[in-house]
Amino acid sequence: MKKIVGFSILCFFFILPATVFAQEKVYEVDASVLLVREEPASNSDVIGKLQAGDKIKVFQEKHGWYQTYVNGQSGWVASQYLFASDSETAVETTSSKEITVQAEGTRIRSGPDTSNSIINFATNGDKFSVVETQSDWIKVQLNDGSTGWVARWLTSDSANDSQSSSSNETTQSESAEVEQVARTENNGDGDLSGYNIVLDPGHGGHDPGAIGLYGNQEKDLAMIAANQIASDLESAGANVILTRSNDTFISLEERVNISHSYHTDAFISLHYNANPLRLVNGISTYYTNDSDQSFAYQMQQSLAEHVDLTDRGVMHESLHVLRNNDNPALLLELGFITNPHDIEVIQTESYQSNIGQAVTNALSNYFH
Repeated sequence: MKKIVGFSILCFFFILPATVFAQEKVYEVDASVLLVREEPASNSDVIGKLQAGDKIKVFQEKHGWYQTYVNGQSGWVASQYLFASDSETAVETTSSKEITVQAEGTRIRSGPDTSNSIINFATNGDKFSVVETQSDWIKVQLNDGSTGWVARWLTSDSANDSQSSSSNETTQSESAEVEQVARTENNGDGDLSGYNIVLDPGHGGHDPGAIGLYGNQEKDLAMIAANQIASDLESAGANVILTRSNDTFISLEERVNISHSYHTDAFISLHYNANPLRLVNGISTYYTNDSDQSFAYQMQQSLAEHVDLTDRGVMHESLHVLRNNDNPALLLELGFITNPHDIEVIQTESYQSNIGQAVTNALSNYFH
């Protein structure tokens, strides 16, 4: 009889579900960025992101993953990046309130002040869910699940006149900042002093772009190239605007809107190519508008002179970021990451330095 009882108890423990919590518990995020996944597995799709200090309600646990809700959707986070909070209430990760951006090229910042870094841009008509408000700033949920701050006076929430005095003062500060970027005078050093160049690192966020021979992702290589080229352009006196400065998804429409938000002198989209045939290699320059043909040939010539990869020449193709752009615009394919030789060269410091100099020289020749 004792053996039967013992066996019954053992079976009871084995058939217990993985759910641990009988009621909601509040936990705080202890990681700079914590991905929220659709299922309790590291290879599951990402449906949102949490940041350090965010507090969430946890409903159950499975195999080291906690279930919570983000943006009104059930998701799972790795439990090792959470710790029990003293608070009994969680910060809401969604909001029923929504604001609409009412200005082109509205800057999305890392914090509630114009001194904080720009992490993204929004255009007139973009809608965002409100996470929280602080004085004249609104924290919003972005498309990739991250958050950022926008100036209240540039949104539909500006109808609130209770803070009109402070808003007017800050509006002048933000407007002056925009004008400074848009109307740089030729009073600096370098051939490109006074010119506004928009660099557009392709893909980003949930869009990796092409996948290379060794698992390299186009979005990462494009960002590396953008940073190098930006540094060389700035050394030549140019004012550089990046469509993205981190691993963020930016739609094609947003990239064009950013170009239109400034007095842009040239828009350069940066990409790497791929092909099922490993033998295919080389660099190329694309243009869409006939007015940019000469610009494209100058750019390709400079790339061919500076970069030791096959010269595939200039190509005409109808590409969204070029076709819909009112400014001089090119798209560069800086090598095939599916070709063994190209990918080895692409990852060298000398290659990065060479493409930075090539783009800078091409722009200098184009403008002068």
